[in-house]
Amino acid sequence: MRFAGKIAVVTGAASGIGKAAVLKLAGEGAHVFAADIDEAGGRALAEQSNGRIEFIRCDVTKPADIEALMNEAAARAGGIDIVFNNAAAGGDRAPIDEITPEGWDLSMNLILRSVAMGIRYAAP
Repeated sequence: MRFAGKIAVVTGAASGIGKAAVLKLAGEGAHVFAADIDEAGGRALAEQSNGRIEFIRCDVTKPADIEALMNEAAARAGGIDIVFNNAAAGGDRAPIDEITPEGWDLSMNLILRSVAMGIRYAAP
C-alpha cells in the first residue's frame, strides 16, 4: 500500500488515463478525489471504491471550479498530498489556417491553464 494515508486529486478522472490513475491510487491505499465534467462517469467510478474515491464535478476550463475542487478536497480530507492534473482534450482540431481564436483559447485553457491553476490552488 504505497499510498496509504495519502490524499490525491485527479482531474479528467471519469475515463482513460485519469480513471486508471484513480483506480491505481485507490488500490494502493490513497483516498482519491476524482474530478471530471462527466458526472455519470465520475459517480460510477466512486461507487466501485468502498469509500476510497469521492467524485467532485469540475470543469477545468473554469479557474473557479478548480479552486473549489482543491478547497473542497483539502477541507474534507485535511490536505492534499498528490495532484494529477490529467484533464485534457484535443480542442480545436482544425488545420492551422482554420483555427478560430475561441478554439485556440479553449485548447490553451484546457491543456495549459488548467494545470497551472490546479497547482496554484492545491499548493498550501
